[in-house]
Amino acid sequence: MRYSTGGGLTAAERQRREAVRMAAADDFDFRSTDAQIACT
Repeated sequence: MRYSTGGGLTAAERQRREAVRMAAADDFDFRSTDAQIACT
């Protein structure tokens, strides 16, 4: 879920969360399994 106010996170925390989200999206593009993505 995405929050318009950042979910109470600082700018740095929001940036880190977005980086993790994008990395997971890239892994799905490469057909990784859910378990493989969860371990990264």
